[in-house]
Amino acid sequence: MLSLGRYGAAREMYQEALTLDGGKNAVAKKGVAMCWEEERRVKIREMALVKQRQQQQEEEERKMKEEQKREEEKKKEEEKDSTEDDLLDDFFNEVEETNTTTTTATPEPTTTTPEPAAPQSNNISKQLTKLGTPLSQINRLLSPNYEWKNLNPFYVLDIPHTAPLDIISRRYKALSLLIHPDKCSEQRAKEAFEQVRIAMILLKEEEKRKHVHD
Repeated sequence: MLSLGRYGAAREMYQEALTLDGGKNAVAKKGVAMCWEEERRVKIREMALVKQRQQQQEEEERKMKEEQKREEEKKKEEEKDSTEDDLLDDFFNEVEETNTTTTTATPEPTTTTPEPAAPQSNNISKQLTKLGTPLSQINRLLSPNYEWKNLNPFYVLDIPHTAPLDIISRRYKALSLLIHPDKCSEQRAKEAFEQVRIAMILLKEEEKRKHVHD
């Protein structure tokens, strides 16, 4: 019985032998004691296993909750970025209107391919973080010999020559938010923004953008 792990049944057999022998059988006494000890060990192992499973379950639930929390925070951050961009739309639309130049010639119709949606990492909020302070941008745009430096519109917007139109537009909007005279009280903001405005005019048209790139 002991070899089969049936300690309860073995203990009963030893106990029966002790009863029949008047409690004098040493082997039976030892057997009863061994059975009690083994039963105690089994219960300890079972309790430890139950506790281990509970801990594993609690750990899995904790990880699941943390993952859900991260997903919720990520979603809230994306919604926040989207909301911030929406709230700035009116301002940027006004800025865009000042960017429109009147011409006497009627522009030829062109077929354009829609630009792909900008990745989340390029939203305006993150662009602002990269640009620093309004004063630092004004100093960069109006640094010595800026008239020559700013002939390169990519330099003005501080973006690579390979940047697509959606990135160009977002960088322009971010710079506008920083240094537009309606938003910035620096005395040189108007002139700095004019440099940005002209750069955007050049880069909005594919042919001009290609010419600058070449």
